[in-house]
Amino acid sequence: MGTNDGEAHLRKPRKREVPGVGLAMRLGTELVVSTMVGTGLGYMADHWLNSGPWFTVVFLFFGAAAGIRNVYRLVNTNTDSAST
Repeated sequence: MGTNDGEAHLRKPRKREVPGVGLAMRLGTELVVSTMVGTGLGYMADHWLNSGPWFTVVFLFFGAAAGIRNVYRLVNTNTDSAST
């Protein structure tokens, strides 16, 4: 049996059923990618300067801090626009 066409307008679009999933995916991606970029830059600096793992460790923390900052800004921007 098919769906009733009369009830089709009552159902919400699937996109609106889980509004937080897209935001959650973006938050996780921001954290992971910024940490990986920071670590990669530190690794390249260590390789270029022929130093120990010091730049890798320092830039790992810089990348993590940048990711946390991006997530904080994204969440605050999202809550400000949602409250108005």
